[in-house]
Amino acid sequence: MPPVQQAGALLETLVVRDANPALTAATGAVRSDDGTFALPAILGLSGPALVGLFVEFLEAGLRIQHESAGAEEGAPILRHTITGVVEDGAIVGLWGAARDVSEERRLLDQLRFAQKMEAIGHLVGGVVHDFNNLLTAILGYGELLREGLDSGDPQTSDLVEMMKAAYRAEGLLEQLLVFSRKHVRSSDVSDLNAVVHQFEPLIRRLIPENIEVVLDLAPELPMCDGDAAQLERVLLNLALNARDAMPKGGVLTIGTVALEENDDADEAEGTRYARMTIGDTGTGMSPETQARIFEPFFTTKGAKGTGLGLSTVKAILKQFGGRIGVTSASGRGTTFQIDLPIVAAAPERDAPAAEADQALTPMPGLVAERPSTPQRQPCAVPSAAL
Repeated sequence: MPPVQQAGALLETLVVRDANPALTAATGAVRSDDGTFALPAILGLSGPALVGLFVEFLEAGLRIQHESAGAEEGAPILRHTITGVVEDGAIVGLWGAARDVSEERRLLDQLRFAQKMEAIGHLVGGVVHDFNNLLTAILGYGELLREGLDSGDPQTSDLVEMMKAAYRAEGLLEQLLVFSRKHVRSSDVSDLNAVVHQFEPLIRRLIPENIEVVLDLAPELPMCDGDAAQLERVLLNLALNARDAMPKGGVLTIGTVALEENDDADEAEGTRYARMTIGDTGTGMSPETQARIFEPFFTTKGAKGTGLGLSTVKAILKQFGGRIGVTSASGRGTTFQIDLPIVAAAPERDAPAAEADQALTPMPGLVAERPSTPQRQPCAVPSAAL
């Protein structure tokens, strides 16, 4: 008899006479009037799929493993082990056991994702450095051309646009370096209030007039661990995301506060945090979207987004021992909470770093920032949230 017919004949005679409460609770199987259980309810399979499973069971020597998960969200993943009971050369019954492997599968998925992201990170790190060398030449020759043009030359505006595009590309490359964990963090400390005040004019230029920008900054905020240039990048990404979430206008609120000693503090290390919040009154996010927003390459903006914005934000904050949280609901806006460790005292800045701030002169139409490393690293001119 062909295996398919054997499996079909076996299924016609199989009756699940007993199942313990743990299995019935996990599968949702209900005992029928005659005291038995339906096999499809126990195994989570029916029709051709169930027949196919028992064809494998017969071909594997009357022993097989099968994983099933309920249709409901969050239903456990069960691994069934089925063994045939044979008497006088005939199958007279089955013995089965099921184990909840939901946590095992979750950890395995995390491991596979981490391995994939590590491989991508190695690839990104090498490619970014090659492209950065090319951009350095483009920006350098562009600067030489700009110096050779008169201020009223009509080609100046075209050159400015070319340079702006190159700076945007360089900024994206830096985000990729952060994402690939190959960006060298700065040991600076920052005043979150000063970061917000310094960046406020740019935010107001980027935010349309139908969006009100409100600052709610705590006085005498302690210094926190974090490079100002990197924190400006964080603020820029979140502000642009808030703008995109309010196409019909609304309110963008940026606030700071020093968390109390026992308020969200890491009691094991005794760490205190300074918090910056960026909230909007926009479209908000569903729980499903919130669960994925920090995944690299996940975007809700289609071709307009790279999916690197929030993953880069999280990577930057992690470098400084910080953390990020989000509160949102569909139609009720979104608020991001950024926590950075408070430091006891700010180190004195050396003279070369202070002179570098004075010597940096931005090109007209471009946004510049003090490099966080000795090499030139101009900030990208923002266009849309990444």
